[in-house]
Amino acid sequence: MVRGWIVGNVNTGGMKNAPAIDLLAAKDKRTVRLAVKTTGHTSSDVQWNAKFGWSSLFKGDVVPDYVIFVWFDDAKDLDHCRVFVVPSKTVDRDVRKAHEHWHSHPRKDGAARAQGDHVGISWRGKDTKGNIAYNFANKWKQYENAWNLLERR
Repeated sequence: MVRGWIVGNVNTGGMKNAPAIDLLAAKDKRTVRLAVKTTGHTSSDVQWNAKFGWSSLFKGDVVPDYVIFVWFDDAKDLDHCRVFVVPSKTVDRDVRKAHEHWHSHPRKDGAARAQGDHVGISWRGKDTKGNIAYNFANKWKQYENAWNLLERR
C-alpha cells in the first residue's frame, strides 16, 4: 500500500481461506495475485501441506503470481523481518526440486523416506547430500525486497 497499490485481503468477509491467494493488489491497470507465507519468530522454516505426488503447491484453479515470504529472523526484535517477493513458478519449481531430492535419498538407517504430506524449506542452514531444502535466503537472494517485480507486465 505504501508503494501506491490498492490491496484487498481475499481471506476476509465471505471468502474465508481462499486456497492459493491471500491478497489481490491493483495499481493503474495492473492486478497481481499474491500468496503470503510467514515464519514464526523462532523458526526459519516455511511449510506447506501437499498430498504426496502433488503437481503444484498452490491449490485451486487460481494460482498466485508471486509469493511474499516474510521471515521473522530476530526473536529479540519481532519487528525485524526479511521479505522475499518470489514468482510463484519459481517457488513451485525450486520447492518441488528440494522435495523430490529429499525423497530420492534414503534415511540414515537406509530405509526409504515416508511419503507424507509435509513440504518445507528453510531460510538458513547448509544443504547436505540428502537435503537441499536449506539456505533459501541465499538461493533466492535476488528476490529479497524485489517489490519492483510487481510492476512488471
